[in-house]
Amino acid sequence: MVSLKGNKEPLKARFAILFLASWAMQLAESLVFLTICLRQKGSSESKPVDAPDLETGK
Repeated sequence: MVSLKGNKEPLKARFAILFLASWAMQLAESLVFLTICLRQKGSSESKPVDAPDLETGK
């Protein structure tokens, strides 16, 4: 149990660690989401892996 009296530095350190961990998790989730969206959208140069060259023109 955390005491409210005395040194509050450990409590501040725990808060900072939890804040950074939460921020890192949100960043990772955003990167995964962005990667999935970009892979689904593709580009004008992309083609399906199993498409033959005759169907894509390259």
